[in-house]
Amino acid sequence: MEFPIWLAMDSSGYFEAIDIRSDLGIALLANIVTLTPGTLAMGLSADGRELLVHAMFAPDDEALRREIKDGYERRIMELLS
Repeated sequence: MEFPIWLAMDSSGYFEAIDIRSDLGIALLANIVTLTPGTLAMGLSADGRELLVHAMFAPDDEALRREIKDGYERRIMELLS
């Protein structure tokens, strides 16, 4: 069943931390997430380690986390290195 979910990409151990530290990298990640159909980057924690993502139709939240972490974030880090 697909339903709206909230993902906190954080360092709590249950979710993955976002490793990007530059303002440009974080802005790129948030924009790419927002441009992905059905998802929206809603906010960033004060320390820059948590990205709050709203996903409208995500049947598997762990797959979405992996897509963001291993796909978008990894490629942005490669691009900016």
